[in-house]
Amino acid sequence: MVAIIPAPIKYQGSFAHGTPGPGLRSLIDDLLAKLRSVDAIGEEEYRRALGEPIVIAGGRPGPK
Repeated sequence: MVAIIPAPIKYQGSFAHGTPGPGLRSLIDDLLAKLRSVDAIGEEEYRRALGEPIVIAGGRPGPK
């Protein structure tokens, strides 16, 4: 799942180190709840997603 992070510059340091910021879990949980409320995902998928760890991937590409 991809989430658009409010104030990305504020969280840039934690993303660069691969660690989620303090509010990211609640942001993702709220998004999952909204998806579930409109039946975009099923109950089993919703519960499974709530238990998934947050993985921050990306960062700046290295030199070529």
